[in-house]
Amino acid sequence: MTHLPEENAAVDDEDLKRSVLESLDTLDRRDKLEVLDFSRELAAEREARRPRDTREALLALAGSIPREDLEEMRRAIEEGCEQVDEEAW
Repeated sequence: MTHLPEENAAVDDEDLKRSVLESLDTLDRRDKLEVLDFSRELAAEREARRPRDTREALLALAGSIPREDLEEMRRAIEEGCEQVDEEAW
């Protein structure tokens, strides 16, 4: 296996793109499609790992839980938290 690009800081993005294209030229169509699929998987994984603004993510959820479900959760919390098991500790 060749060295990863990060290992050679002298190689810039344009050189990397050029090298990838040169390598692609040696592949048949099926292999090129595999490379395309793999690159899309890498991009999707990177997007999934990308840190998100917590505040923005929470605001996006605002109003998404039906009122009836919220009320049921509130009741369950109140009922569960108001009970004391004196034998537990």
